[in-house]
Amino acid sequence: TELDNSTPRRTYQMIGTAYLGAAIFYAISLYLGIAAFGSAVKPYLMSNLSHKDPLAPLARLAIGASILASTPLMFINVRNTLVNAAKIRLPILGTRSRMAAVLVYSMGLLAARLTDVGKIGSIAGAMFGVNMMFTIPPIMYIGALRKAAEKSGEEVEQNLVSINYALAMCGVALSMMATYHSLAGIFR
Repeated sequence: TELDNSTPRRTYQMIGTAYLGAAIFYAISLYLGIAAFGSAVKPYLMSNLSHKDPLAPLARLAIGASILASTPLMFINVRNTLVNAAKIRLPILGTRSRMAAVLVYSMGLLAARLTDVGKIGSIAGAMFGVNMMFTIPPIMYIGALRKAAEKSGEEVEQNLVSINYALAMCGVALSMMATYHSLAGIFR
């Protein structure tokens, strides 16, 4: 079975293969979508659904359920990350309840100003979704590596830490670019 002869090397190979496969799949999907529809595609998925399509309401319901289910995960991760940073730099916001209040107020202010759901979804995905997928996992993995090294009394593998810091920085850069483009699209 797949658990026989499980070694760290085989695990890394499998993870690399899975990520590479997903990246290739997304790149092919992106290319085919652009080739098929070109500039007629709107950036927000739900804006592309036809009102005449009988399955469009079902698709909207599924997308809404996905957003409602994933938002707490993204919000909690972002809140906790900001709380940890605020404890050092801005202690007044260093509690979960205060940071949650600031984030909810900020989101409410944005929602009051922006009435297009597509634009709100674009900003939320750029700021929270991208970081949840590409920034937070490497940071969590670095923490797990350090905890395991502390527990075993060994040194942390610095090459793994460096690679994961690089991945986290790429996630931050990707989030910044996506946020910039989302905001630029709103203020045109």
